[in-house]
Amino acid sequence: MTQGISIVICCYNSRFRLEPTLTHLARLKRDDILVEVILVDNQSTDDTAQFGQKVWAELGQPFPMILVDEQKQGLSFARHSGVSNSSFDLIVFCDDDNWLEANYLMEAKTIMESQVNVAALGGYGIAAAEVELPDWFETYKGGYAISDDSVKSGILPEETYLTGAGLVFRKALYLKAFESLPSLLTDRAGSQLSSGGDTEICLRFRLMGYNLWFDTRLKFQHFVPKERLTEAYRDRLFDGFKTHAKIIEYYQKLLWAKNTNGLTKIKTIIIIAFKLPFTSLNLIKRWNLERDLTTLYVLVGINFIKLPEPWIHLYKLSKSKPF
Repeated sequence: MTQGISIVICCYNSRFRLEPTLTHLARLKRDDILVEVILVDNQSTDDTAQFGQKVWAELGQPFPMILVDEQKQGLSFARHSGVSNSSFDLIVFCDDDNWLEANYLMEAKTIMESQVNVAALGGYGIAAAEVELPDWFETYKGGYAISDDSVKSGILPEETYLTGAGLVFRKALYLKAFESLPSLLTDRAGSQLSSGGDTEICLRFRLMGYNLWFDTRLKFQHFVPKERLTEAYRDRLFDGFKTHAKIIEYYQKLLWAKNTNGLTKIKTIIIIAFKLPFTSLNLIKRWNLERDLTTLYVLVGINFIKLPEPWIHLYKLSKSKPF
């Protein structure tokens, strides 16, 4: 796989957000790094792709732009299509409203070369709001891909994930993570605010035994229009984060089983084995039989109940070893 960086921008009716994003990309410092931008049009109706080409030509086409048409609507599908059509070993997800700082690519390349056990790297998001930020924004800023100063550079602790905005990752690991099982979460689709795709990518990397890294040297601005700073939009956004909670919970269960020590696993198996006869006879109402049997599966690999096929694929992925 050729060394370089592919910048993937997924677009759905992005015409009025795209120009400043491309302008910032044109200013990126690259030195001898090979770079391309993959513009994925996800069923736009506003001539996004043609407009993007026009703007890029006006900016002097500092590096190649490749257009990709993804008919299956949903951010996860568009991102996968962008990665599949890329040429280089490192991928950057740049949303259509992300403005990467000039040194973003060079810093990302340096970090990824020095951290061989890191699958994905995230940067520091700064709000570029169209209007004055409301009082409640500080509490909810994480949902808008805006960083918290309490998070320090380095390997992220467990149950902490990177946002998809500005995400840098190794293409080979992404393809391995999704080769047998497409994304279970469509993420945003059109005007729908379902979410979780970013977290799913991070979870699959962790299931494979790799680390996630956050670094304040990587900075980007996230343009937030006034329409997204209403309480109604905020509530819809955060409701979308809850849509796929059960799937995310299964990922986390697999990670717990992968990372916990042997003694804890044995104790858990013994406790569940003791409870099962009473639970199945409805003598213990407060225990969840399906939950216990699922936990037993992730611990010992024996399928006592009919589990969804994707969960079995994820179990196998959790048993894989890092490259």
